[in-house]
Amino acid sequence: MSFKKESLPQEFTGAHVVLIDANGNIILVKELKTNDQYLNLPGGGRKSLESAQETAIRECREELGLEVNTNSLTFLGNMFLGQIIFPLFFLKLHQKATFDQEGFEVQIYEWQTFLGMVASINPELALEIGNKVNKLW
Repeated sequence: MSFKKESLPQEFTGAHVVLIDANGNIILVKELKTNDQYLNLPGGGRKSLESAQETAIRECREELGLEVNTNSLTFLGNMFLGQIIFPLFFLKLHQKATFDQEGFEVQIYEWQTFLGMVASINPELALEIGNKVNKLW
C-alpha cells in the first residue's frame, strides 16, 4: 500500500477517515458480521455516484453513528492498493463522542501507538500519514 498527496480522484473505490477524538486518540473499527479480525480506519466502499466526501460521511454514520459535516473533513491524500484508490480524510472531534453502532466494534488507540502499528507494516506510510496529520493537529 502506498500513499500520495494528490487531488481528489474522479474514480475511486472507497474512502477512509483518520478520526481523532477530543482526547487525541485515533478511532478504529472492526466489522463484526464479516468475522474480520482486522481493525480499520472508519470508511469503506463507494456507492453509486457518491463523491469521496459523501462516502466518508456515510461510512462514519454507518460504522460509528457519527454525523459529519463536509466542511469538517480535510483531504490528506490517496491510499493505493495496486490499482485501487482510497481517498483519505482527516477529522478531529472537539467534543466527547460516544460510538455505539450495531455490527461494529470500536477501539481507541493513542495516536503514537497507532503510528507504531502502521510502521511495523509500512514505515513509509506511517511517516507520510503521521506528518500530514501532525500538521493539522
